Amino acid sequence: MTIQCEYCPRGCSISENKTGYCQMYTVQNGVIIERFPYSWSGLNQSHIEQFPFFHVYPGSRSLMIGTAGCTMDCKYCSNAYIAKCPVEEVPLMNLFPEKVVTIAKKSGCQSIVFAINEPTVSLPSFLELAATAKKEGILVGCLTNGYLTNTSLQKLCEACDFLNISLKALTDQEYADLTGVTSISPICNSITYASSVCHLEITTPVLEPISSEKLGKICRFIAQINPEIPWHVLRLLPEYMLKDAPPPDIQKIEQILHDLRKMLPYTYFGNYVGAQGLSTICPVCGNIVIERINTGTCGGRLIGYNLSNGKCPHCNTKIPITGNYVDWEHLENGS
Repeated sequence: MTIQCEYCPRGCSISENKTGYCQMYTVQNGVIIERFPYSWSGLNQSHIEQFPFFHVYPGSRSLMIGTAGCTMDCKYCSNAYIAKCPVEEVPLMNLFPEKVVTIAKKSGCQSIVFAINEPTVSLPSFLELAATAKKEGILVGCLTNGYLTNTSLQKLCEACDFLNISLKALTDQEYADLTGVTSISPICNSITYASSVCHLEITTPVLEPISSEKLGKICRFIAQINPEIPWHVLRLLPEYMLKDAPPPDIQKIEQILHDLRKMLPYTYFGNYVGAQGLSTICPVCGNIVIERINTGTCGGRLIGYNLSNGKCPHCNTKIPITGNYVDWEHLENGS
């Protein structure tokens, strides 16, 4: 007898005491359960901009968590040592939700963000953690590949205050080539739904050969949903199965994004030394309203916040920011 897993669209048929694609669920007594409930591969403090989240509670501190396993097999995965290795080999810490929330509070974190791997593979534990966190006034967010069933998607969005969904391409063939997933439909559905119920940001990885047509198509898709969605374009460096691939050309990406910002004004690109594309610029007057610098990873670090009541101080244009600015540097110094 097998039971169909309904957490992601793969719909794995799992036999008693066996596992599916992600290795994180099994069947016991005819019921699908987590193999490693409340077990985390990491708990690390980070500024929220590092994930990246640029338009939600700027400057705040987050507790980053994750488990093991994934519903995709991205050829360029930078966390393959956690997401794609046998999950039994990943060192996991068993901590109940109350303990994780206590750690977040003692660390001065305003939020908990599931970001090391795909939250769908540990959804029951994450949902319970999210509920516990919210009772204590802690915000909840996650990074996800968006490959969820409708039921999982709704539960994830109900649990989270903010999401960053990775949109890697806009054709089935490209997704199959890059991730092993054969349909783009669940990801597009996740983006459309999430944008209507919670704060959403989107990340798109860029590989060689760089295609202005592909980036333009993704940009138009996002803009049709909501032109105020922050779009993070990530220059992927050689990793995992693509470790011999050439690094993407920075100047070419910049040239393409220069025109696309007319459709998506809150477009960011900056995971390289000397990057200038991480700051938020007022789409009306062109002044920098939130200044960020590159930290050598996919996100950034906030170094200047110039909004006044959420508006550009130069032209009074409303900038779409969810939540209040947290001046963490002053909090750390006790001022």
